[in-house]
Amino acid sequence: MNLELTEEQSLIRASAEAIAGQIGPLACPPEREAESWRALAEGGWLGMALPEDAGGMAMDAVATMLFCRALGAERVLSPFRMGALVAGRLIQSTGTGGTQTELLRQLVSGDRRFVVALHEHGVRFTPDAPLSHVRMDDAGLVLNGAKCFVPVGADSDAVLLPVRIDGDALAILLVDLNATGVTAEPFVATDGSSAMHINFADAVLSANAMLARGTLAERALADALDFGSAALCAEMVGVMDRMIRQTREYLVTRKQFDAPIAGFQAIQHRIVDMTLEYELAASAAMNAAAALDAKPDDRARRISLARIQCSHAGQWIGRQAVQLFGGMGMTQEVEIGWLLKRLLCLDVELGDSDYHYGRCS
Repeated sequence: MNLELTEEQSLIRASAEAIAGQIGPLACPPEREAESWRALAEGGWLGMALPEDAGGMAMDAVATMLFCRALGAERVLSPFRMGALVAGRLIQSTGTGGTQTELLRQLVSGDRRFVVALHEHGVRFTPDAPLSHVRMDDAGLVLNGAKCFVPVGADSDAVLLPVRIDGDALAILLVDLNATGVTAEPFVATDGSSAMHINFADAVLSANAMLARGTLAERALADALDFGSAALCAEMVGVMDRMIRQTREYLVTRKQFDAPIAGFQAIQHRIVDMTLEYELAASAAMNAAAALDAKPDDRARRISLARIQCSHAGQWIGRQAVQLFGGMGMTQEVEIGWLLKRLLCLDVELGDSDYHYGRCS
């Protein structure tokens, strides 16, 4: 496959790097995060992967991945990937009715902010076999269960989640976070990003809260998760790129025997090995983007292989970088330790390596 960017893609990458730099690095207070989200909406980035009839820009997968890569390289903790890309893809895949179009328009404009809740306590990553369940009642749909480690942003007001209905059938629900019976427990994750646990105790929902069920829900969820995993690979590659650049800069300034240790042959070999791992991960991420147009089984396998490669490369590069920084790598004065935390958090967001190995077997 051709890994070179076209002129248009190069322009998109430059624009993505500019907006990512504008959003700002690391964690930021809720009011700043809300301002950043408005900036993304005003620039059209929230709908970059959505169709034009919903207010989006209908950009291809490569352009979307370039944006996610820029977010990783600029240390941005915005919930863009889950709150815009995965949420938008999930809504889009559940149908083509007026409800879906209106929801997409609200997402693109930033008038409504969505979160996607997948993880559950006590089980491995099994979003297509959730424990949370909903039953039909005279009052409507009654939801019970819990979702954990949900990435959120300031002013998030609705959650998309897979649940079980009628025993075994899968359903995709859209639930207002302020609904009766819904309680959220916010916390700060290891990398400083905002997250929450959400509990549902006899939460009564209207019938239109169900976006899809059965086979349609299964296909929509699988499509959205693969799209999110491809974007996750791109963001991890961006973080790795920054780690290597930071490490090279530090090795030039650190001296032993009155000479920069960057000139030592053993150190040079280490940097070369890190760069090779990075290039493999970058190629895998590009392949994941290309796989989004493939048939579902082939798509799932190729994207999981990319996730495995990025997971291995990210952890290996991160540990090498921290070691090359020496004691400084364990301090908060330099960002290399935080970048490793970020990679480790990203690594489990949409299933860990064991999960993706299972999808490839």
